[in-house]
Amino acid sequence: MRTVIQSGRFYFWPIIAANVVSITVAVKGDAITAVGLSVVISCLASAGFLLNDLWDRKIDLVNQAGHFENSDRATIKRGIVSGLMLLLGGLIFAYYLGPLVLCIALGLATALLAYTVVLRKLLLIPTTIAAVVAASPLWAPLMVWRDNTDGWKWLFVIANILILAARELFMDARDQLGDMAGNRDTLATVFGRRITKTAALILSFAGSALFLGVVIADFFRLTATWGFAALSVAGAVIYLVLQPAVVTLGSVTEERTAIQRYVYRSRAAMALMPVVNLMLWRF
Repeated sequence: MRTVIQSGRFYFWPIIAANVVSITVAVKGDAITAVGLSVVISCLASAGFLLNDLWDRKIDLVNQAGHFENSDRATIKRGIVSGLMLLLGGLIFAYYLGPLVLCIALGLATALLAYTVVLRKLLLIPTTIAAVVAASPLWAPLMVWRDNTDGWKWLFVIANILILAARELFMDARDQLGDMAGNRDTLATVFGRRITKTAALILSFAGSALFLGVVIADFFRLTATWGFAALSVAGAVIYLVLQPAVVTLGSVTEERTAIQRYVYRSRAAMALMPVVNLMLWRF
């Protein structure tokens, strides 16, 4: 089960929950329902990761991803069963949370399935879908409690989608050889890693600039203490996103290592987003 657990990326669950609950509290939604929503999104996310890794075994063999590419039939069977159980569990939980949450869950499940099975051969479309799905812990609560939502929070979500799209492009550059073996048309396989990393860096700057703009706009509505605290955390987020992104552009000999370092630090940036949420709109 170690392979299944690693492939399910269950370490994302606390980050997902923190983002869902924090933005729910920010829009004065129900925190208990938000916990349930985070469970739904987490289950579907892990099911999507498992499906993707099971489907991409040949590609992961080229990329040496360390997922199911070297697994025996028993491990693959456990992965399939675990993925189906997580998918079913997420949908059942969504059903009990209400029609709107169920619609969101069905939309996410459909997007994850289409991303892996159908859309991966289409240039940039899967990148966009992956970024939007990855940002679901932020936009799903805004849809559930849309009466308390304003334009600034949606701009905050868009900024995160741009940053997540950049991360997808960096990973496409990292996985270029495997994607070429799988006949996939990513930006990296069509135009090369250099152009892909440049496009990812541009998206990173655009997302960071929009994110900073949202923070600065709310700065003047906060007390001095909370305002400067929010700016400090936002600065940490931007540093974690941009510094390793710039390094990847200049790295050639250890390109894969540099991109992987960027991926880890961008995840740390996403883990700080709940703090920014609460500072801007709750405290």
